[in-house]
Amino acid sequence: MSKYIPKPTPTILQSLIDTRIQKKAWERSQQRLDEIEILDEFFHNDSGCFRWKHIRNAYFNDFINIFRVVDLYKKWRDQNEYLWLELINIKTDAIVGNLFFKCSKRGNDVYKHRLKQKFNFLEKLDPIYYFLDTDKHKYTSMLFVSLTVDPKKYSFNDSWMHISEELHFFETKLRQAYGKFVKFRVWEAHESGFPHCHIVYYFNNKTFKVFEQIRKKDEKQVYRVANKHNVKISNFWKMGNVDVQGVQDTHGAFSEVMKYITKNIWSTKGDLTNAMICLYRKQMYSISHCNPYKKRFQYWNKHNITNWRDQERSFMVNISKWAKKDFIGAIWGSQIYYQFYKECGELAEPETADLVRDFVHNCNIKDVVFRFVGCVSGRDVADFVPNLENDWLVCADPPPEFRYLVGINSDLFSFKEL
Repeated sequence: MSKYIPKPTPTILQSLIDTRIQKKAWERSQQRLDEIEILDEFFHNDSGCFRWKHIRNAYFNDFINIFRVVDLYKKWRDQNEYLWLELINIKTDAIVGNLFFKCSKRGNDVYKHRLKQKFNFLEKLDPIYYFLDTDKHKYTSMLFVSLTVDPKKYSFNDSWMHISEELHFFETKLRQAYGKFVKFRVWEAHESGFPHCHIVYYFNNKTFKVFEQIRKKDEKQVYRVANKHNVKISNFWKMGNVDVQGVQDTHGAFSEVMKYITKNIWSTKGDLTNAMICLYRKQMYSISHCNPYKKRFQYWNKHNITNWRDQERSFMVNISKWAKKDFIGAIWGSQIYYQFYKECGELAEPETADLVRDFVHNCNIKDVVFRFVGCVSGRDVADFVPNLENDWLVCADPPPEFRYLVGINSDLFSFKEL
């Protein structure tokens, strides 16, 4: 007798169909990522401009690799964009002009120019020598430290995600052991993509005895601190190796650090470094700074000082204290510190709107406020401005339909300073 097999009911049949559909969907989801072609348009916004939020989403979800990130970084860097401002007459609320400022992007021509401007003052300062080659005993207050990451201990992503936090712990221990310091730090990506950093530390109240050593890899003469300090400092860093050198003079130390910002960074290896810094939202460099012009307003407000004579007196009394917290002030003293901030302002990394800030700060246009309209691609601006390629600041009147052609339809907002 044959075994009776019940005929599937509609409910059971539908369940089987749903299971097969889910299985097929799962198999499609396991398709190899290198078989999926993601076009550049995926990383654009509505105006056709590359945006890092799309690049990060694709990378951190394993749809693209590091090589694609570097390629997209270069395309983002080389794609010109302009900040569009309208000049509004505050009496009549009428538009009296339009300005377009080329954005500073890490690695482009505006960024390079801004960096050169910021470090021009620093490069012209007279070098300070801590010891001479002829000295029998050599001491220095400045160290050059390089920190690397061991790829056996950390994954690629974890190394970039945690290096800033670990650097904070390292510097906390360094400060506890040797006292207060000011610093100048730069990031660099190894050829493998893993991060490491180079830092110049100047200690306010600590000197280190150093001795000469010929470095094996390049036979270059360097100065090493005593082994007890080398071991102690190395133990503060948990991610990898530490290289500690004593600094003979400020010029040599700054040349070594600044080459990662102003020279080596504009190379193939520099493209990798810039791409990783953009991808992981880091600053190219960090320098201890304490702007006396900002500090004085904070001090006056805190102590309720309103009389101008008292304000000037308190400013002169506190400037030497503020200088010790600043990289330039701690090394060159209060006078150079005061002169630098009076002439140059901040040493911070260039930002997108730096050209706008300079223009707004230096212009003498009365009865006018600046209203930000949006960010426009250089391709769209070039449609109505001839010979745009070399212009960083453009004064032009776009046609009325331009706002809608570039996709700017949102409400506007006003401001007097950026």
